[in-house]
Amino acid sequence: MSLSIPNAPNAGLFKQGYQNYDAEDGAVIRNIDACRTIAQTVQTSLGPYGRNKIVINHLQKMILTSDAATILRELEVVHPAAKLLVMASQQQEAEMGDATNLVIVLAGELLKKAEELIRMGLKTSDIVLGYEKAQLAALETLEQLVCDKVEDIRSQDELSKAIRTVVAAKQSGSEDFLANLVAEAVLAVLPKNPANFNVDTAEEQQVEQIIKELYDSGMRVVVAGSTIGELALHYLNRYNILVIKVLSKFELRRLCRVVGATPLARLGAPMPDEMGTIDVVETMEIGGDRVTVFRQENEQTRTATLVLRGATQNHLDDVERAIDDGVNVVKAITRDARLVPGAGATEMQLVEKIKAIAEKTPGLAQYSIRKYAEAFEVIPRTLAESAGLDATEVLAKLYVAHAAQKGRKDDEWTVGVDIENEDGSGTLDAKEEGILDLWVSKMWAIKLATEAARTVLSVDQIIVARQAGGPKMPGKAQQGNWDQDD
Repeated sequence: MSLSIPNAPNAGLFKQGYQNYDAEDGAVIRNIDACRTIAQTVQTSLGPYGRNKIVINHLQKMILTSDAATILRELEVVHPAAKLLVMASQQQEAEMGDATNLVIVLAGELLKKAEELIRMGLKTSDIVLGYEKAQLAALETLEQLVCDKVEDIRSQDELSKAIRTVVAAKQSGSEDFLANLVAEAVLAVLPKNPANFNVDTAEEQQVEQIIKELYDSGMRVVVAGSTIGELALHYLNRYNILVIKVLSKFELRRLCRVVGATPLARLGAPMPDEMGTIDVVETMEIGGDRVTVFRQENEQTRTATLVLRGATQNHLDDVERAIDDGVNVVKAITRDARLVPGAGATEMQLVEKIKAIAEKTPGLAQYSIRKYAEAFEVIPRTLAESAGLDATEVLAKLYVAHAAQKGRKDDEWTVGVDIENEDGSGTLDAKEEGILDLWVSKMWAIKLATEAARTVLSVDQIIVARQAGGPKMPGKAQQGNWDQDD
């Protein structure tokens, strides 16, 4: 009689050092756990009262922020399934510049609900099919929830109402001031005729002219991209021509846009259309630093500069990210100006609508559609928890408020979470309070989160190759060659 011992799966198929996880090893559940972990990392940073994270990257630089895109960019995520969520958030940042946290949190919650269905006995193929149907229903419902629109992109008040909510998510309490500031800066540089808008991408070039020709042409200020010789400085001083050295190519291009000048490299006097004009050139002290200011008083300029002040560099970086999000909102408005209620009101409406669709759906897909709807609860729940409210009580009040509005129009379903809790109920009318989100940002977030979740659920096996690399360097000096065994 002989004894037969079964070989390990895929034995002899891969090189030594490969790692292989399949469905029998619980690959799907492992992937879901990894994605939920990355979602839980950034979930507490959602909303105006979201918590900050301190991230120390591989260069030992400390980053203090609640911006999910920045957090995930600095983290070195190695798990392949979790990387899919990070890639989805990066795609959202590239497309919209906002709602990156919504993508991660929603995808993590969708996978959490999918795990419950898997443990109930549903196949992943049925869950993926149900999520696909639910996504279509969610996007159709989102179309019906539009409650406002940016009518005039050249109106500062119209732009501010769209920017305000996005800025509040990063800098709560300063949203009104910063939103107006961003709107004013954007309107200052907005082209009059966008159809004929053309960006001058010519590289800046050194400006070192024959001094007398410069003076005779009417030029009184010279901006150079590198050091000017002593002899040239002597004649420039004699002719009372101001010389400013700008080493940064980016700053030099911005300066040319402000004054309307063309950077030149040839010797000799410039043509009249190549010279720029500026009202005031002055030096002043800002925060203890001497700066040179080029100021255009009356004419419309092609650039706008926001000067930020703060106690720490980390806080300034976070304010800069908030302003960057506000500028991205304006970019998104040029694609679609529709707005939906914020403060979790839109998500609560999606829960109600998609659950109603699930009740009418035959087959096993109705289970996954219902779980898909429940996943949207995570947004108002997280907003309430981060504000220190009783999330379960607030959600119950939101369900009651939305159920009481079933006989009203879709655009009046605007009850959301009141993070200030001014009346003690924890709820408010998002539209009346001016808490509005961009429809196109929310649409992209739902699409990317759902596609990321469906992709993770579709994976049943992970094969990881052995890491490449030579022998490790020794920790301390050894006798002989470092690669020899002593």
